[in-house]
Amino acid sequence: MTIVRNPSTKATGKSSDNLSELVFQKIKNDIFDFKLMPGERFTESEIAESYAVSRTPIRQALYRLQQEGYVEVQFRSGWQVRPLNFKAYEELYDLRILLECYAVEQLCQMPEDQLKAALEILIQTWCIQPK
Repeated sequence: MTIVRNPSTKATGKSSDNLSELVFQKIKNDIFDFKLMPGERFTESEIAESYAVSRTPIRQALYRLQQEGYVEVQFRSGWQVRPLNFKAYEELYDLRILLECYAVEQLCQMPEDQLKAALEILIQTWCIQPK
């Protein structure tokens, strides 16, 4: 993927910020789309070459991605996409189960007329009609 810059823009901080933002979004999308796999190592130069941009916006984007927890810097060996943390996913799933059980308990304690209204709202929100 090549990121196309507008040749008429001057070399100002604003245009480099925009390019850094484009690179940031592209790398983030590549991580989400598994084009950059969890645990995969890469260098700034490799990413700069594949995106056809200089290393400066790449570096800025990677530092932002590091702050957000998507990549890690490896001393003298480039960058790495953070591996998937299955323990965290299990904990989130456990939390979801607790919340859903609590929601059902609350529904069961409602008077029947309020329950019907609450269930109608839930049906409208969560149920998708077949096409």
